[in-house]
Amino acid sequence: MGTDIIKIAICDDEKVIIDRLRGYIEKYIKKAGFPYKIDIYQSGEEFAALEKAMSGYDIVFMDVNMKEMDGIKTAEDLRKYSDGTFLVFVTGFIEYSLAGYKVDAIRYIIKDETTIESDIVEALNVILEKMGRSVNELVYDFVEQREKKVNIDNIVYIENFLHRACFHLVENGSEKEYTVYKKLNDIEQEIKEEKFVRIHQSFIVNMDYVCDVKRYYAKLVNGRELPVSKQKYKSVASEYIKQRGKL
Repeated sequence: MGTDIIKIAICDDEKVIIDRLRGYIEKYIKKAGFPYKIDIYQSGEEFAALEKAMSGYDIVFMDVNMKEMDGIKTAEDLRKYSDGTFLVFVTGFIEYSLAGYKVDAIRYIIKDETTIESDIVEALNVILEKMGRSVNELVYDFVEQREKKVNIDNIVYIENFLHRACFHLVENGSEKEYTVYKKLNDIEQEIKEEKFVRIHQSFIVNMDYVCDVKRYYAKLVNGRELPVSKQKYKSVASEYIKQRGKL
């Protein structure tokens, strides 16, 4: 801890999951512009064998269900040497979440193809903020909270109505809404990231949270469907394919 390089460990016994996690994490960290190093451990025993050296990692992504040594026991060994490492459990079984909190896991992510990337992004946003690393933020005077910092990666979509804009954000694993007296056209100019797409006169969506585009709607990972105007359908579908190709 304390180095400029963000040191990350992935501990999982499934190669497919390891590759997916590494891809999503690298995509986020590279975009954020932070130097990083990712090490892979294919069992709990392999990671626990590091003993004190486990504390050298800033962030650990850990599977719960591993054959040789489960993630809970591995995390208990980690905590013998480090209270400061940020621990994220990634597993297919929600029933283990309580045990995860006992070893001070900051997040518990389910292995769901439709939500895992957005959950990893949200977890890394929280972790980097706690680490004091600057992330891509904007500040808005919302009706609900003035001078609120908004990490743009946490914006799911923005909706225009009655001379106001409603931000739908992911915060601490749940979706929240904040309204601001501001034109959607102005917000579109402020958020200059390519992944934010105007899909309709009344909607800007973060393509990271889109899992499908049909005639004439965009389906989000939370199951919600947003309208896509006929005039914008082809360009939105094209942008969706482009963004998916970056995974």
